[in-house]
Amino acid sequence: MSEAKKFVYKSTPGIIVWPCKVSEPVNGGAREEATLTVRFNVLPQERIEEAFPRLAIMQDPKLARAFLEEAVVGFDGLTDDKGKSVDGQKVKAQLLAQPYIHDGVLEGYFDMIGRRLTKN
Repeated sequence: MSEAKKFVYKSTPGIIVWPCKVSEPVNGGAREEATLTVRFNVLPQERIEEAFPRLAIMQDPKLARAFLEEAVVGFDGLTDDKGKSVDGQKVKAQLLAQPYIHDGVLEGYFDMIGRRLTKN
């Protein structure tokens, strides 16, 4: 049995790249599961508690948008429908404006920090 990795203290957590699941609606009433690779700022716990209480984020779309503006740096590995590479920082606002992407990224952030966004 291998030993657990020893924790190494970092004075600033910085940016974490994390996969986020999104459920994209498609014609005909179906959904396709996809994974977005997101670059997140790891916000200090104090900042989250002060500005973005978890239950408030669930109930207030404006607060959720403000949280994602601060937490999301950009997206990695994006291509357009022609296969051309897309700058994930430049399209951040457009992507987060899509409800299914917004919700998947929000859930992904809380999954990254080891917490559930929902009450259940």
